[in-house]
Amino acid sequence: MVMTALAVLVVLGVGYIWLTRGFFSSLIHLICTVIAGAIAFAVWEPLSYALLNAASDSGFTAFLGGVAWALGLALPFAVSLAVLRLGVDKMLPANVSPGTAADYAGGGICGVMSGVIAAGILTISLSFLRMETEFFGATHVSYAGNGSIERTGGLLVPVDKITGMLYGRLSEQAFRVEGESLGRWHPNVQEEGAALRINFAEGKARNTARPADFDVVERFTVGEGGNAKLADLLSDRWNPAPQTVTDPNGQPFPPGSHIEGFIVNFKTGAKEKEGKTVVGNAQIRLLLESDDGEDRIEVYPVAVGSQAESTGSAGYARWRYDTRDTFIASVGAAAQALFAFEFVCPPNYKPIALYVKGSRVRVDEGPLSQPKSKFSSRNSRDDRIARLGGGSAGPAADDLDYASAIQFGNGQPVAPNAFSNPPEGVMMNAAIGMIIQKGTHDPMVIDEENGNLLVEGEKDFETNYKDLTRGMEKPLRIERFAVPADVVIIKVDVTAPGNPAMLGKAMAAGDDAAPVLLYDTSGNSYQPAGYIYEDATKIHVRYTPGQPISKLGDMPRLSNSRPDQKMTLIFRVSFGVQIKAMALGKKALAKYDPPINCNQQQGGR
Repeated sequence: MVMTALAVLVVLGVGYIWLTRGFFSSLIHLICTVIAGAIAFAVWEPLSYALLNAASDSGFTAFLGGVAWALGLALPFAVSLAVLRLGVDKMLPANVSPGTAADYAGGGICGVMSGVIAAGILTISLSFLRMETEFFGATHVSYAGNGSIERTGGLLVPVDKITGMLYGRLSEQAFRVEGESLGRWHPNVQEEGAALRINFAEGKARNTARPADFDVVERFTVGEGGNAKLADLLSDRWNPAPQTVTDPNGQPFPPGSHIEGFIVNFKTGAKEKEGKTVVGNAQIRLLLESDDGEDRIEVYPVAVGSQAESTGSAGYARWRYDTRDTFIASVGAAAQALFAFEFVCPPNYKPIALYVKGSRVRVDEGPLSQPKSKFSSRNSRDDRIARLGGGSAGPAADDLDYASAIQFGNGQPVAPNAFSNPPEGVMMNAAIGMIIQKGTHDPMVIDEENGNLLVEGEKDFETNYKDLTRGMEKPLRIERFAVPADVVIIKVDVTAPGNPAMLGKAMAAGDDAAPVLLYDTSGNSYQPAGYIYEDATKIHVRYTPGQPISKLGDMPRLSNSRPDQKMTLIFRVSFGVQIKAMALGKKALAKYDPPINCNQQQGGR
């Protein structure tokens, strides 16, 4: 195991260095190391959250988001240790020698202890990197045969576990801060990074989420305080067969256990580059505390409710995490996606925090401290899952202001299954609208196996690029966007004659912070996945399903004084929905009456 070997090298290396420098110097370094580690763990969460938020602002979300938790721990440790060493060396310039034998023995012991802490913080930090699941053999948790997440062996020399236990104990004793101890909120800190790397892309998908990327909107329980058997609670109307689940130690849950459920609303920031929100059971965990407050345990979800069909708010079902590599993805392309995670809670324990891809939400205070619903049976739970898209946890009600909206259409109804004739300036197809030559597309990502489809990316082209690529041989052409089977692309030319400077007026009014959205008849909203912008100097193509455009200010600025400007917004909407409006926030810019039926298959990738 590479990580174990690295840890051993650090321990032996640090131990040898301070063995040769004597007991007094080694003891001083150990004290500095302990203090530096305490500082690092104390600022770990706030610094990591700051890095995650900075990632969004800087545009390097894929990089900073994947290293935030690692840097948030390693960086303050290294800086604190360096500063402490410099200060101590200035104050204590001379060494003290108690004798050769004592020097070597004491120096070696203190050096090894310093090395264990340094190696522990290093390995914990590295485990949070956005790397493969099996990264350097640092796998502390893995799938059991029944799909549950269970602990595995960890490092052969468990420096990370020792370090976590040390600072966890210190945080509740010598370094205690009431209610904010590492021991309380991260009782198994050495396992967290490894769990986050268990994702659908073998560790390369998003391993983190910013607090702004999701909301925990509701809590419910099933069978709490009742006499229902856990096996009955784990069954459902979609799959009545019994489900076998085990706790992280591989043991069955005790009699009297009930289900704690949390409905999480994932926003666009949680999407993968393909434009979907994808969640495995290792990336979500619930922290439970005993009624006496003396013990904490962590559990992973055993099932999740989510949308099974892309049309409107219908088609919600409950899915089990009962086999390895089970990852549940959002369907369609709505800006938000609801997931209802279920955890088994043993008797005499209560939830205190929910962790969503690393970000902590306290559930022991505020509205989440008490369940909104207490279901006595699986049937009432199943009813709630089936109507997950409605009620308080569903999309916000449609209260658009149509006062100044441009109306398209004659107001005559269209059959739901009929193909719509899109209004002027609106196109329903996956064509890019220009030919991009393969080989000149970098850094854009393409799918060569399915016909050079544009998967994601953005790039500037010269104004005459379209002329240069006309007549290009088919194997060299990139001319269509990659579209999943449950998604439809709608392109809106906001500079077309029929759309008289809709966004130009809004930009002139200084509404840069407002989002540009399409709304369907169920009230779901859709952000632009990109745009094609052209003026007298360049052509800019952006198609980033995983990072939709969240506000008007992220687009090229349009001006009524520049007739050379052309811009087409690219929206990805759920297959089967009906689009009724385009809006800037809640202010409708265009009203489509009849609504546009999005029932024409465009891809299937």
